[in-house]
Amino acid sequence: MEVLGRHPTNLLSSSPAFYDAKDLFGEPFLFNESVNFDSFHHTIIGNDVWIGTDVKIMTGVKIGDGAIVGAGSIVTKDVAPFSVVAGSPAKLIKMRFSDDIIERIQNLEWWSYDLSRYELQRDDLQKTIEQLEILKNDGILKPYVSSLYSVSEVDSEFYLTDLGSE
Repeated sequence: MEVLGRHPTNLLSSSPAFYDAKDLFGEPFLFNESVNFDSFHHTIIGNDVWIGTDVKIMTGVKIGDGAIVGAGSIVTKDVAPFSVVAGSPAKLIKMRFSDDIIERIQNLEWWSYDLSRYELQRDDLQKTIEQLEILKNDGILKPYVSSLYSVSEVDSEFYLTDLGSE
C-alpha cells in the first residue's frame, strides 16, 4: 500500500492518512470517508538494483532489474532493466549490456537462486551466464529461501528491529 507517496490536493488535507488510516492504525483516523489507495500507483524496484545516495523516486515509478541510479538523482519516469540513469530528472546514461545479454540474464532470474552453493566464474560475465544457464536447464539450481520477514508479516506486535533474527 502506498500511503505517503501521494497527496490529494483537491481535498481538505493533502495527507492520505487524514482521510483513512485504517490500514495503519486499525481504525479510521479522522474521517470515515476514505481515499481509495487502490487507485494509487505503487513504486516498484526490481532485483539487483543499485540506488545511489540521496536518490528521490517519484510514486508510481518502476525501476527495472539490474538498473543503476546515480547518486542525487530524481527519478520521475520508469527506468529500463539494466540501464544506468542519473541526473535531475534522471536520464539514460547508458545500457549496462547488449539486448541479448539483458534477455539472457532476465530469463535466468539468477536472484531467485541460492548461488552460494556453486563455484562460478564470477569475473567473466559471459562464462557466468553460460554456467548459470547450464545449471538452470539441468534443474540443478536451488531456489533461494529468505530468512527475512516480508512487510505483510509485520504487524502491531512485530517490530522491524527483529528482521533477520531467528
